[in-house]
Amino acid sequence: MVSRGSGSGIHIRLRTAASPSAHRHLAIFVSASRLDCQSYCSHPLKSLHAQALIMVPARIWLSFKNNLSDVQTDGLVFVNDLVHAAKKDFSRSLRAYDTSDITLHTAEHAEPLTSHSRLAEHAEQLSACGLPETPLIIKVKSNVEEDIVRFWKALPEATLVVDGEMEYLELKESTYVLGRQDLGHRLLVRPVYKELCEHFEQKSSCNKWVVAGTPGIGKTIFSAYCMWIAACKKKTVVWEPFRFPENNPLKSYLMTSGGVELVDNKTSDLANALNNPETVYIIDGKALPMCGAWTLHLTPPHLHRPLRQLGFTILYMGPWDWEEMEHCKAILYPNEEILPTKLMDRLFDWYGGVPRYVLELASARLKALDGNEEAVLQEMVAKVKLALDQSSPFEFFQALQAASISGDHPHLVIHIQRHPSGNLDQFHLRWASHQTRTVMEKVMAQEIRSGSSCGKMLMRVMAGES
Repeated sequence: MVSRGSGSGIHIRLRTAASPSAHRHLAIFVSASRLDCQSYCSHPLKSLHAQALIMVPARIWLSFKNNLSDVQTDGLVFVNDLVHAAKKDFSRSLRAYDTSDITLHTAEHAEPLTSHSRLAEHAEQLSACGLPETPLIIKVKSNVEEDIVRFWKALPEATLVVDGEMEYLELKESTYVLGRQDLGHRLLVRPVYKELCEHFEQKSSCNKWVVAGTPGIGKTIFSAYCMWIAACKKKTVVWEPFRFPENNPLKSYLMTSGGVELVDNKTSDLANALNNPETVYIIDGKALPMCGAWTLHLTPPHLHRPLRQLGFTILYMGPWDWEEMEHCKAILYPNEEILPTKLMDRLFDWYGGVPRYVLELASARLKALDGNEEAVLQEMVAKVKLALDQSSPFEFFQALQAASISGDHPHLVIHIQRHPSGNLDQFHLRWASHQTRTVMEKVMAQEIRSGSSCGKMLMRVMAGES
């Protein structure tokens, strides 16, 4: 039976038989904003009992990172439908997340709504979300490797330890530098790291920097040192780690006091951070867009020149000296079984001050070859000899004269060294090691004595002829 009530809605009375001795009545009042349902049982010995059920709001307000938006619920049946609508509404911020990683909460610390449940089941909880003052809260599961999160959170508590003439940054146990277990929980602080940071401070009017140097000398580790300084100052950091191979997807980590997020390069969160001059933007090894953030670009030599044209100030980091190698080994590779000092010494003669080869790769290959030092030495020396064979002596000599190198192989033969003046914004090129210099001098002398075309070109260059 249907009748008009005194209010603005419609009063519907339905009577259904529940049993021979009792009847169940359902009364529904429909209004413009919500649906109230009252059910009761009539029985000679029972009084009326009532329960109110509330309709899902026609519009639900959503909040993600304190940003508000609203969605229409018409046509949405399940919680997962609302999740899809939320992702569409916050497309720039949520595009990097799968819907399975997005949860909805009626309060900050409330349990998430079950994705496969019907919205109607949560109608009473959702009723308050029809107002912007009490929105439904969107949360996302972390899409960042746990080791990176631990590293970032542990940085403000890291300890700077003085060990003789050297210092190292020590993270708490089970926390690894840049989230990489192979780098351990200690970071050797080279004197040049401090010099570079002092240079940044002295030239505070400049906010676009490039630190260039021979691959493998620790520019990436320097980025971790810069992150430590930023974390202690409670700065926001955007970190884009080195990509290998280069066609791997770009990763941008947004690091704040609230944690770490892996963000899409088109999200508003990333754009806002990069437009803030207080943000520290660290890019390891690739080209970058211009932005308003304080920027540090770590790059191999052949990539830094175009950046000068974009207003970047170029500084140079040289290879390690033998004392730095010894200190690093004592801190990171103290066990002789993991890295014998004799093997490190012999590899230093070939590779020079590049810890990637003399320490890291040497230790890894020794483990892979069951501790056979001679096999490791032969294998790694062969790499340098192969690099020496990749180009003619004239090409190497010309690179030294022109102070310009490119490609991968020459970096095993020629290194960017600190300029004799000590200035960080200047450099000069030298043979990578004692052995590479000895080999190349013998080869060049032989070419000159033989009167070959290569030898004649070498003679002309040495004589200063064009």
